Amino acid sequence: MRILSRFIPLILSLVIFDVSLSPGAQQPFSIVITTAQVTVKVGSEVRVDIQVKNSSDANIMLDSPGSPSYDMDVRDSKGEQAPETELMRKIHAPQDPSTRLEGSFVVPILPRGQSVQQYLSVSKFYDISTAGKYTIQLQATDHLSKKSVKSNTITVIVTP
Repeated sequence: MRILSRFIPLILSLVIFDVSLSPGAQQPFSIVITTAQVTVKVGSEVRVDIQVKNSSDANIMLDSPGSPSYDMDVRDSKGEQAPETELMRKIHAPQDPSTRLEGSFVVPILPRGQSVQQYLSVSKFYDISTAGKYTIQLQATDHLSKKSVKSNTITVIVTP
């Protein structure tokens, strides 16, 4: 019992040390999204500008925007996910040979410390043709480290 009581403070300090490191651990890269047009008319393209910065000490590998690996979270003012377009439904249904996307996607390597500017037409993947407020957030995964990072969230207002 005395031996166990000697190790309890050590075990607790290790647990506290581990917990304190986890939330503040630096992400291997960051994603910042912006849009030039916060307010758009129904039927207009909703374009998001993306800046990805590799803040790690190693190369990262991300798929290009428009490929299935850029996850998009697009929600209306009620917090409901916006309906997917036919293109997005095809991306999400690769098991059906009649809806499988064909072609190639660029998988760029982003060297450590480097940034890349990209853009994505969100309205090609989600039906945001109903007037209202929509929030947009992206997520990407580094295929080398297997770490995922979410972007900031932006709001777009669609007017009649």
